[in-house]
Amino acid sequence: MTKLRHYDNLGTARFVTLSCCHNFNLLKTDFAITVFLKYLNIIRQKYNVKLFGYVVMPNHVHLILPAG
Repeated sequence: MTKLRHYDNLGTARFVTLSCCHNFNLLKTDFAITVFLKYLNIIRQKYNVKLFGYVVMPNHVHLILPAG
């Protein structure tokens, strides 16, 4: 089996998509979005992760994170 190459170039970004289980619209209310963003911020601070941007949709989230 061929081993996948990983490219972690400093100064670049990664586009990450998180999807809700079974494509359910779990993030359709303001309350759900607020709770998600609260925990995203807690995780970001705990692991010292930069977050360049995000978009919250009803059934998925897009994040832009630094590579490396």
